[in-house]
Amino acid sequence: MAGNEPVAQESGKPGPMIGWLAARLRKLREPRGAGASKGQLSGGDGSPEGRSPPRAAAEGTSEPTDLKELLRPAVEQRPLREGEAERVSPLAAHVRERFDRTLGELPAFPTLAQRIFGLVEHPTVDVNELVQVVGQDSLVSGQVLKLANSALLGRGSPVGSLRDAVIRLGHREVAAVAAAASTRALFDLEERTSQEAYAPLWDAAWRHSSVSAFGASWLAMRRGSSRSQHAFFGGMFHDVGRTAALRTLGGLVVGGQVGPVSAELAAVVCEELHVEVGVRVLAAWNLQSVEPLCRDHHRPTVERSAAREPVHVVRVVSALDELQGSAFLRPGLEGELLDSVEALGLDFFALRALATELLLLRQRTDALRA
Repeated sequence: MAGNEPVAQESGKPGPMIGWLAARLRKLREPRGAGASKGQLSGGDGSPEGRSPPRAAAEGTSEPTDLKELLRPAVEQRPLREGEAERVSPLAAHVRERFDRTLGELPAFPTLAQRIFGLVEHPTVDVNELVQVVGQDSLVSGQVLKLANSALLGRGSPVGSLRDAVIRLGHREVAAVAAAASTRALFDLEERTSQEAYAPLWDAAWRHSSVSAFGASWLAMRRGSSRSQHAFFGGMFHDVGRTAALRTLGGLVVGGQVGPVSAELAAVVCEELHVEVGVRVLAAWNLQSVEPLCRDHHRPTVERSAAREPVHVVRVVSALDELQGSAFLRPGLEGELLDSVEALGLDFFALRALATELLLLRQRTDALRA
């Protein structure tokens, strides 16, 4: 791309990138064995799905390589056991009722993340003050030191002090790591108090939230936006209703108020409830600025305006992370992704850069998790 500017599509008419991406997403909906096999996306038969995406005029003459690491075959929905589909609506009603009664018992929002972001948003950042704030939480400071010394950076000798770690990573990187680490406690708390069978769901939820937060901030800054902090919190909490619903469902199961619920069924119930529950959680945390991101991120279309750009940024990042990390193609994902890709005017090269960044962010998140 020229600078950081994306190649815009012609207004009112899908560009070649949209047509290619739509074809690739349609390919994902084919049952395994009918089209590409697992881990393969192109058949090499000359079909639109088997060809490389169109060349962008502003990008030179060579065609880009395929995004095999971005779009992979997936089943259309989570498999449920016999008789579980009929339980979704009644369970959702139970969860909704219990959530209404226990809303006041939600874990407190980690204010440390807001304080750190407030510091780094200033034109001149006082390193000593930043070190002092980060050092107030042993978990957060430990994660900052861990990342500074990780193999992902590989920058010479190990650092032993928090100040050296802050200098090595940079202010914005420290802010993002600290925010992710401080919110991790919300997920760990629920993982310990819920059924062990749901532990993978908690882990996947935090991983997706963390990658979406880092990725949304990265994309916002790459587009020259001054609202990278807003994008970060939007990515972190756009799906917070999923964990709140799972917390509530776990309480019902542990309390014997509902029968055993498989992890697959729990995931479907939380998917159904997560937007309405998430909006209420954010209101309880006084995060009204993030509410629209949570409320609108699964709508088929979102208004195309400067004010709504953060919603589109979060939608694209979240959808790409789902495509990279989930074996399930969520209903509606294709439409959301195509709508926001076109709204942001992203071309193939912008998507490839974002997909590459998200892969690195998943590695970083795993390093923090270890």
